[in-house]
This record gives sequence, C-alpha cells and structure tokens, in this order.
Amino acid sequence: MKPSSRPAPLTRTPFPALALAALCALAAPSEAQPARDAQANPAAPTAGAQGPAQPSTRERRAQAYAKLLEGQRYFEGIRSGTLTLDSLRKAQAAFLQAAELEPTLSEARAALAEIHLILNDLKQAEVEGLAAVRANPDSYGAHRTLARVYTLQSRLAERSLDRAAADKAVASLKEVLRVHPNDAEALALLAEFYVVTNREKEAVESLRKWATLPASMEGRFYQVVTQGRELSPDSANARLGEVLLAAGQTAEAVAAIRQAIAIEPNNPRYIQLLGEALDAVGSADQGVVEELKRLVAQNPANVGAAQTLARAQARTGAVDEAVKTLRGSIAAVKPGNDNDRLQLLVQLANVYQEASRFGDAVAVYEDLLKSRNVKDTPLANDRDRRFAVSVLLEIAGLRQQAGQTREALAAFDRMRALLPDTRRRRWGCSARA
Repeated sequence: MKPSSRPAPLTRTPFPALALAALCALAAPSEAQPARDAQANPAAPTAGAQGPAQPSTRERRAQAYAKLLEGQRYFEGIRSGTLTLDSLRKAQAAFLQAAELEPTLSEARAALAEIHLILNDLKQAEVEGLAAVRANPDSYGAHRTLARVYTLQSRLAERSLDRAAADKAVASLKEVLRVHPNDAEALALLAEFYVVTNREKEAVESLRKWATLPASMEGRFYQVVTQGRELSPDSANARLGEVLLAAGQTAEAVAAIRQAIAIEPNNPRYIQLLGEALDAVGSADQGVVEELKRLVAQNPANVGAAQTLARAQARTGAVDEAVKTLRGSIAAVKPGNDNDRLQLLVQLANVYQEASRFGDAVAVYEDLLKSRNVKDTPLANDRDRRFAVSVLLEIAGLRQQAGQTREALAAFDRMRALLPDTRRRRWGCSARA
C-alpha cells in the first residue's frame, strides 16, 4: 500500500432524503405567490410588474442541493487523480452558490473549506470550516479540515511548534474523534502533538488505539506532515515502539516493534528499530532471536534482519552462529549491491574483533582489499585510494590490539607504497564503498 501523491480526497457528504424531495420540487409547477398588483386587480396587465417573485424557501433549498450535487460531480475527480484546476474552480463556484442559497447547508461550507485547503488558502479554509461547524457542530469534514489547517499552521512537520496553533489542532482533532472515534489520521496526529509536547502517556494511548485500526486510504496528509510515515497498522506499531523506547519502556517497545515486523517483515526501518531496542535492553530475548532466525531463513538477503540477528547472537557469546549468519547473508547478496556486502563484511570483522579473534578480522579486511583489486602498487583513482587507506588503517589497528607491532608497521608501509603522497592526504575516514 503506497500512498498516492494527490491531495487527500473530500469525503462525499450523504445526500439526505430531504434533498431528493427538494430536487423533485424543481420539476413541479411554481408555487410562488403572484405580485400584489395582480392580487388586487387580476385583470390588470403584468407588463408593469416589479419583477418575478422571489423563490420560496422550499425552492431555494432545492436549488441549493442541486448546486451541492453539481459541485460534488466536479470534485469527484479528486478520487481518481483526474481533478483539474478548471473542475476545482467549477466545484468551488457551485458549492458557493449552494451555501448562499441555503446558509445552513454545512456540507457546502465544509466542501469550500477543503477546496481552500487544497489551494493553500489556509485563512479562508478556516473561515469556511468554522462556518460549517456553526451550521452543524457534528460536521466531520469541517472538523477534519480545520484540524489539518491548524496542523499546518502549527509547524508540526518542522518540529518548531507554534503552541497556539497546536492547541487549536489538538482541539479540532478531538472533535474529529468525537464525531468519528476510529479516525486513524486524527489518532496519529494527536500522538505526534503529544510527543512533541512531552505528553508520553497520551501519545502511547493514541498510538495503541491507532494500531488496532485498518490501514487508511487517506494517508497522504499524514505522510506529508510526518515526512514519509504511512497511515497503517504496522506504522502505528513502529511509532509506538519508538515512543516507548524513548520513554525507557524497552520490553513493551520490543513487543510493539515485533508486531510491526509481523505485518511488514521486509521493512528495513522496522528491523533497524528492533536492533536499537535490543541494544537498549542489553540482552536478547530468545523469542526475538527465533523470530529473526525465521526472517533470515526466509530471506537471507534481508541485510537488516541478518545484522540484527548477528548482533544478538554475538551479544550472547554465540560468535560462531553470528559468523554463520553474516556469511550466509553475504553469499545471498545480489551482484551489484556492493554497499550491502560491505556493511556485512565490516560487521563480520567487528564480530571477530569483539571476540578478540584479530587474525580472522584481518582476513576479512584482506579479502575486502582483494575484491577491489588493491595490490602493492600506487592507485590512480582517488576513491580507491581513500578506500585502501581506511581498510589498511583498520588492519593496522587490529594488529596493534593483537600486540603485533611489526605487522602494524608493515600495514603503514603498505600505505606508503600505495600512496606516495600519503602525508598530504587525510586518512581519518572509515571504510566505505
């Protein structure tokens, strides 16, 4: 499920039976009363009359609903991504006429508010949204648009909060939930506001409820505000895990993250988050380890899962198992994915190093140099030179840790052979592709 790049669609307002009856009245003979002069003297000519009679309340309401339907027809293109600016303007004009004909028609004002939001006229969107709420305090569309307007004004996305606008956004989001208790966007945005205002308990409550809801088809606004998060159950569980982890509730965080992974097992961010949670715990839960083993067995090329599993195994002293996990994943890396292969090899060397198996770690780095065809001759390519320097520095460091001073000096001699101008270059970079 990937959200589209179009604006969030306008929810179609239910068309009550009263509107159907009113529309039928349009086809009926006019019930307008004759002018006073005609009443006083039916035989008098009408040429001098002061104009046609004003439509009745019933007729105006019928006309208003007709314009509302017209506006919805023009606005329908937003659902399929075919809405043009011309159609948007025609919809706007129709909704405006509907609101003028029937000021209590909250659906028209709510639609106008959403159109102004799409056109980035936040001030007028607020005006129309408030007018819709005055006409109907339970207008879901109006409350949702107002919540979006205030969210944008609060600068939540920039994490530079305007507290006054944020308070309005929170109030509007609560109104959305009053009318529609299972609105995923409202729960998700409320959680974000609670996080940035250090209200962790309320944030966790909102996230837990959001996590129980199905994926929303209207996730574009939330995605923009949160810079890429999806309005889905797995995203809710992952965000819950982040918040719990930040609050120091690591066990509950691991459980939430595992739930996210159960829904989206190949999401690298969720695997990374689980690794962070396990690092915070300081020990590996056997259930988590078994789950990671299952993920790696299903897809050895899942680099994130393999790295997280290897760290957990190494932490418990199962170094050989960690080595086996990493080597299996290295073998499964597809040709061309040099960055994935490099990450796995560097982690393999680190596993050996932390287990004081310095010779094995050096062998990994030596194989890395061979894979780049690095020999004892000068390198013309700057990228290759930097890579060779960083790898040889790692080798020299490992030799020193092993008490092999002569071999460490030999590694520096190799640098000088490869890089005649070593003194004029910066060596302090890490191994990278």
